[in-house]
Formats: sequence, C-alpha cells, structure tokens
Amino acid sequence: ANGLGVNGLDFSPNGRWLACGTEYFVSPNGLIVWDLATRQPKFTIAPDPGGRKRLPVAGGLVAFHPDGRTLACGGGGESVCVYDVESGQLRHTWEGGQWGPMRGLAYSHDGRLLASGHLRHLIALRDSSSGAVVRMLDCGEAKMPNFSTVCGLSFSPDNHLLAAVNEGGTVFLW
Repeated sequence: ANGLGVNGLDFSPNGRWLACGTEYFVSPNGLIVWDLATRQPKFTIAPDPGGRKRLPVAGGLVAFHPDGRTLACGGGGESVCVYDVESGQLRHTWEGGQWGPMRGLAYSHDGRLLASGHLRHLIALRDSSSGAVVRMLDCGEAKMPNFSTVCGLSFSPDNHLLAAVNEGGTVFLW
C-alpha cells in the first residue's frame, strides 16, 4: 500500500487480513483489504459517491468486528459502511445525523457496539447488528470550543469504558 495516502489501518482479530483506508483525494482506492498470507489485495473498493459502492468519500477509517469477518469503514461523511470481508460485499450502510465528518471508529471487544467519533464533538454508539444509535456522547464543545473534534476512540478490554480523545489532546472516559 505504498504511496496510497493510508489514513487508517486495522488487523483482523484472526490475523488473516489488514484493512487500509485511504484518502480519496490521494488514491483511487478508498478501501483495500490485504490477504496477509499471499500479500495480495483480497478486495478493493473505490469511492463512488451516489453509486452502489457507498464508501464514504474521504477519511479512511477502518475497524474490524471481533468476529474477523466484518469490517466497518467511515470517513469524510457521517455514514458507516459495513462489509463482509470474505466476499467484499456491502452488508449495511448506516446514515449519520448532523454530526459532522467522522474522525474515529471502534468496535467494542464483545462486538455489540460500534462507536463513531465526529467533527462536532459527538460520539455515536450503535448497535453493531442493527446500526441503531443507542446513545450519543458529547465531548463538550462548551468546554473546549476550539478542540472539539473527536479523533480517536478505544474500548477497554472489559467493555466497561470508552475512551475518546479530541484534537486538543483531552481524553474523555465514559
């Protein structure tokens, strides 16, 4: 993936795949999933706004579900696309609200939740099966109006805590 403007990387839990989310404006490939045994692409999905392959047009965020067979991606838009890794087929597209472009994406370790962090200081927690938003979290624009973009997310191993960091370096725990 040399020279492709990779913005996001994630290994599958089973170690078979490496997902690379690339920047739309740098590369014609929005998502590449590499087969680590063969060192060849398993599948590539180019951004196609308004087309059938509804990959967000920028950002390159990727997150494997703990099952190792499901991959979520997001980026410049508010939508989350969920792919079947074996077939490369789109399973779901979950639209966002008026939250701003996505800047962070993470599955809980039990696979029940998918968190997406957004430009407008918000985190959406989704049911990973249905895509339904079960809770919205706020990183507090009023507290730090100039540094409110959520740019990193991570669940604790026991799934009891979600950590988020904004572009100002403040870490939030829920």
